[in-house]
Amino acid sequence: MWIFKVFMLCGISIAIVLSISPFSFAQSAGMYYSLGQKYMEDGNFDMASLSLKKAVELSPDWAEAHNALGMAYFQLFKFDNAIAQFDKAIELKPYYTEAKINRNRTKNAVERYTPVKTAKIKLWSKIAIVISAIAVIVVTSILIAKRM
Repeated sequence: MWIFKVFMLCGISIAIVLSISPFSFAQSAGMYYSLGQKYMEDGNFDMASLSLKKAVELSPDWAEAHNALGMAYFQLFKFDNAIAQFDKAIELKPYYTEAKINRNRTKNAVERYTPVKTAKIKLWSKIAIVISAIAVIVVTSILIAKRM
């Protein structure tokens, strides 16, 4: 009977140690990472970024989680945050090719996105001016036609 009590006490002690150990945090980080990946697959990038951010908080030395969070930020057009996450992943894992490719892709997107964004604004401004001028001409001609 006393052997059974010793085994039970050892089992309880091991369970307590495992529940407090970093291993449990790693499991939680893995759960959030998997959830974030699923959200990414579904195109729900807001939820993916929240889940992956939690995974990074729980396991800050996990380069793959930083890379995945960077990809979620990229999809949300949060390019500065994405680059920061890719840089952290590369800092943790210097030969992490995927993170380097993602960082370069993001930097290229920033360079391409900024000029296109300003060009569209200028184009819409020109279109608005032309439409306003046409509207003034049409309204003026209608008023003149009514007076005659």
